[in-house]
Amino acid sequence: MREIIEYFYKQEIKPHIYIARKLILPDEHKIHIFGSFGVGKSSFIRNYLGDIKEDEYLYLDFLDPKLYFLEINFADIFAFINEKNIKIVVFDHIVAHQEELLNYSNLINNEKLTIIIINNNSKPLEGFISIELLSFDYEEFLLSQKKSESEHLFGIYLKKGSLPQIATSLDNYGALNHFLKEHFNAQESKLLALLASLNTRFITTFQIYNLAKSHFKTSKDSIYKEIERFETTKIIRFIPDISSPNKKKIILCDFVLAKHLSLKHSFFTQFDNIIALHLFFMKLHFHAFGQSGYLVEKSHELILPMPFESIESSWKKCYNRFVDYKKFGVSKIWIITVTNQYDFKLNDIDVEAIPFHEWAILEM
Repeated sequence: MREIIEYFYKQEIKPHIYIARKLILPDEHKIHIFGSFGVGKSSFIRNYLGDIKEDEYLYLDFLDPKLYFLEINFADIFAFINEKNIKIVVFDHIVAHQEELLNYSNLINNEKLTIIIINNNSKPLEGFISIELLSFDYEEFLLSQKKSESEHLFGIYLKKGSLPQIATSLDNYGALNHFLKEHFNAQESKLLALLASLNTRFITTFQIYNLAKSHFKTSKDSIYKEIERFETTKIIRFIPDISSPNKKKIILCDFVLAKHLSLKHSFFTQFDNIIALHLFFMKLHFHAFGQSGYLVEKSHELILPMPFESIESSWKKCYNRFVDYKKFGVSKIWIITVTNQYDFKLNDIDVEAIPFHEWAILEM
């Protein structure tokens, strides 16, 4: 075990190419970083460690093939950490050995040592501060691209998506297929394709099961377990409706991935997916406002995806829902478009239409 620990200790791990992320690690000694597949968790932490003295950290990647036939001994790892006076230890891709590590409570509770666990699971780890690394938000995506007009870059965003593993690839189609083969087996891919066809719709797990069994051989138990796993790993998210919390809208982790998986993915579905994901990127708490938009809890601002609506059409649609807006205390309405820009008053509610590429860099 000593030999493999020495191997990791001497590795140069800072990525040669890295797109700056907004996530900032908290000043805590036990940190759990989670996020969906392909969001760049490993690259993020390797870049972070690259700015720290080489002899002060130990990065252990449990996907490294040199660990395949070794028995993991955490006592040896912590003995090495103490011997070298290491300040930070990272356990990446540790799912198979995570419970064993957490049993060493007397060692991981050392406040002089920062311990970072990285996995895909959003379930909290006792005693750890959990933080999520999300996909690229629009500003981070802009940093990954060559300088160009913002409207043109939005078109590229529509084609490349927000998952760093795919968005930074030169071959989108190949990267999408590789992503699916790397992270999902055949049965999971079938379910994911079905979910992509349901993207942005209100749906229950039972309804998903009924649809799944009509398309491929499966069981209720299997579907329920996979939906739970997809949700905890943030492959999908469910957004409760403002008027009926038991009614939930499904959102996939990436709009380009969803389009790749289903022919039923219209432009409006893709645009709706983009808006919902951006609200998650902004760390806002919000509800679905029926099928038409999203209501932010704290500010009571209503976000309406209307990519091509004119001012006349928007006014008419908003006027027809005015009673609902008053019922739920809507303070302002944002109409998110592709290029259109206008504003008007709906009684005492300000309505502002703004292109996505401008709205996405605002603070709400």
